[in-house]
Amino acid sequence: MGQVLRSWSVEMDMMLIGKTTFKQLISAAASPEERLDKPQKKNVGFDIILWYTGKPIKSLSLKEIMEAVRVIWVMANYFTSIDILVENGDQYHMIFKHGHKKRYSEYWGKYFIELLSSDELSFKCIVEPQYFEESISLLIKQGYKKR
Repeated sequence: MGQVLRSWSVEMDMMLIGKTTFKQLISAAASPEERLDKPQKKNVGFDIILWYTGKPIKSLSLKEIMEAVRVIWVMANYFTSIDILVENGDQYHMIFKHGHKKRYSEYWGKYFIELLSSDELSFKCIVEPQYFEESISLLIKQGYKKR
């Protein structure tokens, strides 16, 4: 079993959401279910991570990105908790817990796959997702560093 980096939990019956994300989700809500790919692909996660870390995205390690996601997405109340387990030096397991439906898990899982496979990163990742009713499991394997 891997080492847990940190974990904490909070629940507030509201979410903090940015203007761009809000507009994309409203647009997706008016579309058929399969149109959730639009807000997933127009991913504003890097803007939030840049704001939180104050570092260029290309200089961040996978660990720093996961930690920023853990803090920000729990603080914004998208998830009640996010656990990061170190499986080995280049493999991690992120467990996202929430009180919503499986569709919520699928949306956010695909959102984070898009984020972690972006060309904006200085490395490549392979992400293996599992979606459940009130949680998401992402097995993240860091591959090579880009030049």
